[in-house]
This record gives sequence, structure tokens and C-alpha cells, in this order.
Amino acid sequence: MIARPLENLFVALTLTTVFAPAVAAPVSGQGTWESELKARDINSDGVVDAYYDSALNLTWLADANFAKTSGFVTTSDFGSAYVGSMAWSTANTWAGGLDVFGVTGWRLPVSSMQGLPPGCGSITDTFGCSVTPDPSFSEMAHMYYVTLGNTSSGLTNTGLFQNVQTNLSYDTGTFVQAGRPFAFRFNFSNGSATLAGELAAVPGYAWAVHDGDIAAAVPEPETYALMLMGLGALALAARRRSRYRATAA
Repeated sequence: MIARPLENLFVALTLTTVFAPAVAAPVSGQGTWESELKARDINSDGVVDAYYDSALNLTWLADANFAKTSGFVTTSDFGSAYVGSMAWSTANTWAGGLDVFGVTGWRLPVSSMQGLPPGCGSITDTFGCSVTPDPSFSEMAHMYYVTLGNTSSGLTNTGLFQNVQTNLSYDTGTFVQAGRPFAFRFNFSNGSATLAGELAAVPGYAWAVHDGDIAAAVPEPETYALMLMGLGALALAARRRSRYRATAA
């Protein structure tokens, strides 16, 4: 078990070494985002709600801090600059219960890393351990390094995503039981993966993803029209049956 003072130290380091969300913008020609990310307007209102990542066969919410935008998280113990962050368990529950205009089945990004990452040492000195994850084993690392073409020097390209946060790490759905629960978190300020306590005092942000292309799960306008026509035909048939029965009687 790691002593509480160490957790407090990690809180202090986290909040003092990264000050505020970095200002980044779409950078044409950097990364693969222009060819691999496909815009998805779930409710056909002219606003992009998500982007389908054809390389990972994964759909990312367009808003990387939707928990704040949607009003799910309205305050933070660390101040207004951190609204949207939450405990690891809360983040997983939020993503799992998310309903975006009728599309459910969301989750947090995951990593196939298991156990303690290389270079993290033993369980007694692992809290806050930071490593550079392999993009082929981490959905967030792939987004950061490959899709958006960023480097460990810092976030320079966010593509067309909104509200990408860098003052705290993002929670992932991957955790490891090693003496106590540890969860992987990804830092968009420098592309590092941190192994932190699942119930640590430092919360993280949550960026929801969905397996596959959600466009396949959203009925097109033509589909709705056919459904309405079908319902209309059923209603007409029901009325005719009622009239026939009334006449026969």
C-alpha cells in the first residue's frame, strides 16, 4: 500500500508542472487525420458529433471534454480550469452509460499494456510512473502520435476535435491489479502514459469512443421515411379491418 503523502506529492506535481490546456489547432499535412477521420453528424442537425477513425475502426466523440459540455461534471476541487475531470471509476461509468442522440455502447479508450510498464520499477515506486506508450498498443497513443502526428515535445495538432485537455491526463479503460488498483492514464501534453491509482486523489478527463462506425447504427433519413410508410400502411390496414367487422356485424 502506498502512503497518502506520496499521493499528495503526486497531486502537487501534477497540478504545478502542467498549467493549462495547450492551444493547438488543425495542422494540415501533420499525421493522417485528414484522410482517416470521417465526420459523423448523429442527429442530422448540421453539427459534427463524432469522427470515425478508419485506421482503428473506432469512433471518437468530437468533443474531448463532453462530460463538461453536457453538464455531467459542473465543478472541480481544483478549480474552474479542471471542470470535466472525474475519478477513474466515475469516468468508466459515465462512458458506459452515455447516450448520444440514441447511440449507446460507448467506452473509454483502452491499451493492451498489462502489468507494470517497462521502466516503472517495483510496486513501491510505481505511483505516478510515466512512460511513452507504443501507438500500436494504445488507442490514445495512436491518436496522439499517428493520427494527429504529435511528438513528445507537446500537443501541436488537435485535428478538428474540440476541447482536448492537457492540464490533467485522460483516463483509459485499462487497469492493472498490482498490490492495489492501478489505472493507465494518457497525457495529451506530452504523449506519455501514467500508471496512477484507480482511486487516486487526482481525477482525469474522459474521452468516449465507440467500437466501429456509428454511422451504421444511425438510421438515414430514407430509413425513417420507410418506417413511417410502413406504420402508415399498418394503420390503414387496421382501419379497413375495423370497418369490415362493423359492416359484417
